[in-house]
Amino acid sequence: MKILILARDIPPYVCVPGSTQRVVLFSRYLTDRGHRVGLIGSARRLTNYHETSWWNKELEKVEIYPLVPGKLLRYMDSIKGGLIKKKIQKNSSNEYQNEINFITHKNEIKKQSFKDIINYKTFTSIARKIYYNFFIFGDDGVIELSSLKIHLNRVLNTFKPDVIIVSVPPHSWLRIIPWLKNKYSSLPLIIDFRDGWTSTGIFRAKSSIRRFWQDYIEKKVILSADGVVFMSLGLKRFYLNKYDKSLPYSEIIFNGYSKKFWNSINEKKVNTNFFTQKHRPCIIKYVGSISFSTKSYRSPYNIFLTLESCLKKGIISSSDFILSFTGFIGNVEVLNDFPLLNKNVRINNPVSPSNALKEMKNADFLLLTHKKREGAEEVLTGKIFDYLRAEKPILAITTNNCGIKKFLDNLGIGVWVNINDINDISKKIKDILKTFSSDKWHEWCEEKTPNLLQIEKYSREHQYEKFENFIEKIVKEENINQRSKV
Repeated sequence: MKILILARDIPPYVCVPGSTQRVVLFSRYLTDRGHRVGLIGSARRLTNYHETSWWNKELEKVEIYPLVPGKLLRYMDSIKGGLIKKKIQKNSSNEYQNEINFITHKNEIKKQSFKDIINYKTFTSIARKIYYNFFIFGDDGVIELSSLKIHLNRVLNTFKPDVIIVSVPPHSWLRIIPWLKNKYSSLPLIIDFRDGWTSTGIFRAKSSIRRFWQDYIEKKVILSADGVVFMSLGLKRFYLNKYDKSLPYSEIIFNGYSKKFWNSINEKKVNTNFFTQKHRPCIIKYVGSISFSTKSYRSPYNIFLTLESCLKKGIISSSDFILSFTGFIGNVEVLNDFPLLNKNVRINNPVSPSNALKEMKNADFLLLTHKKREGAEEVLTGKIFDYLRAEKPILAITTNNCGIKKFLDNLGIGVWVNINDINDISKKIKDILKTFSSDKWHEWCEEKTPNLLQIEKYSREHQYEKFENFIEKIVKEENINQRSKV
């Protein structure tokens, strides 16, 4: 079978490689199964990631068709990239640490060049407002759609796929589906929702005008598809309630953990000192991209606030724990608000997927966090499955309606903490640090951590087998429908 996948962020044109693992590893699974796979994505971005070797091997047999941006997009992206670079440089300096430098910093901002103001502040700002509030639903990929149609026509004429999968987010490229269905009515189309479109607060429109268009376009897109894949039960329930019997064939395909990646880990490189907890701090580790900003949906700000307070009151000691973050970490200057906690926090550079797994093994607790209630029911971050495979206790500090909490509750594992309840964070962190330093630690770990037999169904290989069967079902159904029309 020939399968064409549209995923706007594809290697190497992606800023956060973890977000593209699903597409890359599924493509590799399909080629290993004898399918011919094509991959279309945007060539607009330059990766910040330097350990690219992991995806090079996975995509050896995949035919990649990057969409090269036009001159206007390249120009806009270059201006935006330059301004982002300036902002990073300014934020990385320590000018905010005293009043004099803060005033200097403000004056420098006011002295931005006339070119920046005209090109970016005016033109880009107005264009984004028009698009975001009237025509699109959350990302500027919509301005690539006309080029994508031309590009797709060329690819379809040469590749001639049996089925197309559009994997999102970003969601803008979903708008290609009604056009595709109208032009290639016999071609089966599947949507792979890695995040919700109108359900999650990150993407849900705030203005009534934009929300109206968002719902209108979403309905048009979904009802044009032949099948829909969801990442979590909460996400599927949302769309079942919204579209009821109108929803096309659907299936839940989790991310899962990669058996191949985990089998490649040399256990000798895992620090065996971490298995003996006596006379050392408890290692609480988060592996993956995160922002410390209070505006972030994964912000650990309330966790920092609680730990700082506990340190001040002497409820816990600075020698009791280390809070470690590995990945792309944003807004780290927030830590300056927590002088006591600051020395307990470790920030590590991004690593390849295999090295990320070693980081997980070298931890006592693996941290998950989600702060906002809106759309939290559908949230089931992909890293949770690698966390399960790492056989370490999971500390989930989330809202009480979060899909992560429900998932762990169903398995009967981990420790859940209410991220919006400072007292709950304080009490449970105190309890786990006390348990860590006691003789009950290993017994407690066995109760809170599943064994491999319990999580076998959450391997990517098992999930992708389900995905492959789903694709075959959709293609078969579409072929039957076409024959009946004849």
